[in-house]
Amino acid sequence: MDTITISKLEFVQFVTEGYPIILKDHELNEFYSALNYYINSDDNSFVADHNEEGVTIHAGMKTEICQIVYKNDKITILTAFTEDTEYYSSEFSVEEVRTILAQACHGLIIFIKTYAIATGKIDNESAGIDIEKYVGDNSKFKPWIM
Repeated sequence: MDTITISKLEFVQFVTEGYPIILKDHELNEFYSALNYYINSDDNSFVADHNEEGVTIHAGMKTEICQIVYKNDKITILTAFTEDTEYYSSEFSVEEVRTILAQACHGLIIFIKTYAIATGKIDNESAGIDIEKYVGDNSKFKPWIM
């Protein structure tokens, strides 16, 4: 299986502008549920809460790191943490919060891109997956004894 990757440009675009994707109401609920399940079922330091606005992601003992929302046909990461924030969490230093937020953003981008591919919102070529290496004339395998 190919690895889903993101470029530096994709990362910056997603974090600053949001990930463009068209989701209908039932697809949005499915997306939020899948994201919530993925975060909570994986062995990591994050916890997700699905609410009316989207999915809120916490680290540690409930330090809110960010919220994932869908607006204007884009999935967006929102956070209250800024460069001017001197005191954000009693659990983590400012440098730790920066690192945790960056890790969360990277994981979210990979999840969203994987979700978009799996649901047909973007095709394999747009995602940088060479499907031709898996499809061919099957000339190297002989299924029957000849």
